[in-house]
Amino acid sequence: DISICTSCKTGFLTPPPSPKYLEAIYSFSGHGLTSAVSLDSVLHTERQFPNSTLDAERLVRIGGKLDLSGNTAALDVGSGMGFVTREMHRQGREPTSINPGEYENSVFEQMNGYKPFVGMLDDYVPDRPFGLVVLSQVLEHMLDPAVALQKLSAMLSPGGVIAIAVPNFGSAAVAAL
Repeated sequence: DISICTSCKTGFLTPPPSPKYLEAIYSFSGHGLTSAVSLDSVLHTERQFPNSTLDAERLVRIGGKLDLSGNTAALDVGSGMGFVTREMHRQGREPTSINPGEYENSVFEQMNGYKPFVGMLDDYVPDRPFGLVVLSQVLEHMLDPAVALQKLSAMLSPGGVIAIAVPNFGSAAVAAL
């Protein structure tokens, strides 16, 4: 079942799945893929429905304006196909990316020229602080969002910011369905 927050309209699975189940699912795909896809097919779909491109541009731009740290290092948590990381590069950031999904990581590598850190946030140990951390359509997949946000906050430079986008069941797009 999906529980929807009455204030912010974010949806979460109730009860949440186990960590083992999530890791098993996300090690292949966070996008529900059952087989590998090509960069060309992903970009074709994105041209028709530019949701990932628009979301990435907005999060990195606004997060960047709010980031007062002066640190250009950025972290893309749950980097998926690589749209946020690509936008971080475009906006002069130095991204580190984390994603467990084999199928997405293949597209990510084709799009960005390198592989992200393969694993879950719990597996990642940073080697530097970040001025900007982005979670795009990721927080709702985490078993304990508060613990994840505490971990990510500890990775920020003073004045840094965490930019988050989550599904909004009260949005105009959902209302149109």
